Formats: sequence, C-alpha cells, structure tokens
Amino acid sequence: MCIRDRNLTVGILYFKWLYNYFTTRYGRCKGLAYAVYAYNWGIGNVLKWLSATEPNNAEIAEIPTETAKHFAKFLWWLEFYESGRWKEYAD
Repeated sequence: MCIRDRNLTVGILYFKWLYNYFTTRYGRCKGLAYAVYAYNWGIGNVLKWLSATEPNNAEIAEIPTETAKHFAKFLWWLEFYESGRWKEYAD
C-alpha cells in the first residue's frame, strides 16, 4: 500500500469515528456537521465550542471561517456524489 492510499484510509477511518461519535450524541444531521467541523477544526475545539453553548443553539457563526468554508465544500461534494453527477466523469 502506497503512502497516499494509507493516508486516504486513515482519513476515512478517522472521519468514520468522528461521525459515529457525534451522531450517537447529537443525531444524524447535527452529528454529520459536527464531525466535519471536527475533522477540519479539531475534535477538542468542537467539544469546547459545544460545551460553551447549548447544542440546540450552537451558532455556526462562532466557528472559524476556514471550517465553515470546508463544511460548505463538503456539502457540495456530498450532493455531487449523491446526485450521481460523478458518473459523468467516471471512466
């Protein structure tokens, strides 16, 4: 396994762990958002942010701009994949 493949595998496993961690605590929709935030911003920062506010009232404006942009890009790619548009570019 080359380094690139190993890095991809580790990244996927880490995101899967984050997704499971946050969805079991906050539900599927918020859990997905929090997992993406944690992947970009760090789990410690997300946990501090959530502990400083009520999770139902957690303001996205309070997260770093870079993380908000990362989340928007993640949602674009998720929609791209789920819509099947990726098939237009497959070999």
